[in-house]
Amino acid sequence: MSKSQQIRKLVESRVSNHVTAIYSRKVANQIQCSIEEVEDVLNEMVEEQILRHVYELHCCQCGHVMDVSEIPQFFTGTAECLGCWTQTESITMNDIMGTYYPLLFNWD
Repeated sequence: MSKSQQIRKLVESRVSNHVTAIYSRKVANQIQCSIEEVEDVLNEMVEEQILRHVYELHCCQCGHVMDVSEIPQFFTGTAECLGCWTQTESITMNDIMGTYYPLLFNWD
């Protein structure tokens, strides 16, 4: 089985098990391949309307997902984290991660 097939099979399994977020780095670590290989397959699945590519804003203190957007420039201001109740001095202190959500998952 090729790496692409392994990636697709793993992602399809996660989608069918109602995993709400697919992170390319985690898939790459599990399959032991490059992030680029994973993102190629994930982007194909976006084109096939299986996944949706979004960006998550993660708290730099606890990793909690603070916000989700299709456009990372929409992350503005310094929101308080609902996970650890801290507020950073700048939004750039928090991590923005490219993430893939199954289209059946309603994240709005």
